[in-house]
Amino acid sequence: MIDIVPLIISGYLCSQRTNTSLTEASFDKLTGIRKIKKKEIEKNFHERKTYQRL
Repeated sequence: MIDIVPLIISGYLCSQRTNTSLTEASFDKLTGIRKIKKKEIEKNFHERKTYQRL
């Protein structure tokens, strides 16, 4: 029984670290997508503004 306690604690800590890492990776990907979309929208508005001047 005593041998199993460190194993359970170790498994729990690894699970928490993995969860944190996956969450951070997801947020990083979403942040990248947000930046790309922002640039696309800004480019679109700039092009429309340019065409309206013509």
